[in-house]
Amino acid sequence: MDIIDRFYAILKAHDMTACRARELLEYRSPNSLTRIVQRNVSQNIMMDFAERVINHASDLRMTEEEVESIREGARELTEGMGNVTAYGMLKDLLCGKEPEDADAPVQTAAFSGRPAVKDFTTEGITSLKAVLLGNPPARYLNAIASLEGRAELSVDYYYEDDMSPMPAMQMLQEAFPLLHKSWFHPYRIHREHAAARLAGCLIQMDITRDGRQECLLLVPMGDEPAIRLPITENHPDARTLFIEPTDHVDSIRIDPNDALDYLRYLRFCRKKERNHRSARIKPDIGLEMVPAEIQIAAVKPEAGLEKVLPELLRIEQDRYHNFTHKKYHQYHLFDVEAMKRFAMTGVMSDHFQSFRPFTKEETLRILQQLLEQVRASRYLHIYFMKEEMKLRTDELVWYEGCGVSFLMPGTDYALDRFSTELEIHDRGFESFFGGYFFKHFAAEMAYDEIESLRILDEIVRLCEARTE
Repeated sequence: MDIIDRFYAILKAHDMTACRARELLEYRSPNSLTRIVQRNVSQNIMMDFAERVINHASDLRMTEEEVESIREGARELTEGMGNVTAYGMLKDLLCGKEPEDADAPVQTAAFSGRPAVKDFTTEGITSLKAVLLGNPPARYLNAIASLEGRAELSVDYYYEDDMSPMPAMQMLQEAFPLLHKSWFHPYRIHREHAAARLAGCLIQMDITRDGRQECLLLVPMGDEPAIRLPITENHPDARTLFIEPTDHVDSIRIDPNDALDYLRYLRFCRKKERNHRSARIKPDIGLEMVPAEIQIAAVKPEAGLEKVLPELLRIEQDRYHNFTHKKYHQYHLFDVEAMKRFAMTGVMSDHFQSFRPFTKEETLRILQQLLEQVRASRYLHIYFMKEEMKLRTDELVWYEGCGVSFLMPGTDYALDRFSTELEIHDRGFESFFGGYFFKHFAAEMAYDEIESLRILDEIVRLCEARTE
């Protein structure tokens, strides 16, 4: 029931005509309300209509329950508008044009305080530890990022989720370039009650500059200069001002940085893949599409994984069996050139550093079995991205009811180096992304399933020619 259905129910309950309602709502044109109830207006006009109904509730003889019904309809409208806005933001973030000058330095911001306070500058800083609460404007993050390589950095970033996709979307928009930095630590705060939400944002900084300590709070004021508040060195943590003991706080980053962590990471992937619909955007195949025995055969002798190979085999056997047998729909969006590159080299876009390239015969088997599976299963759907569509992230996976994963760009999961993956499991963002993948991403970014199957068949023949 949308807001128009709710409005008609109120008119019927009070035996009121639409013409009389138009007079009470002070619409001058006879056609104004007609176009609204026919749903032939913009969402902004519909929101104005909801506000008018609430403001004229006494004239319409509405009960408190009826007023709350209209408010609920207005909230649904707001959520719908938020989804449209979030989709535009996500599309620009994932598929927007890269900067013309990729080597251009990051622009730093000058934090200006009140007239009696000096500007905040990065000059002379050798160490900076920051806590960011809320969604600070990108210019503050840019200023911190400009210190990378010149200062010791540690940044804890907290944002709140809710049933809207916007908090996670704002976090991605502001912090996307930093999310995979080793010094950047993003956290999610989930609260049960909306009354506890943050208003605005707050930045706490502990700085070492030219051998001296500085501690301060910054309160960003939109485009205006931030309010700058000096604090003592033994100050309480700003987190205690906003995060209650009852709040659920967790890291949205997963770091598989040694062999055992990598196994835990694979178990985590296996758990998400089971009994969930999924949609993946990735240049080429995922590891779960590779038979476990091929993976084990590809492990380099010098990788030092002998002790974990039995467990690795069990996990990947489970994942491959799940991929080929599960009765939940899977949607995979590939890049044509990346898949051709895999067919010719046997190297995935995120090829595990401890694997050698797959042989020509192994690569052909992987692709042939994928093709056979697509043809045989009504649960496996593949798409190829149109040539003009390019992604800025190496992999993005939606798991229904679980969340959305962002893979670190250019990773090879080297166990002796930093690598990371993000898991955004906000309920609002997960639900939004699932819906918009099918409505927009697959429809706008990809060829249909018939054409995509033809492309995959061509890639298999390309690989066959390589083995002859």
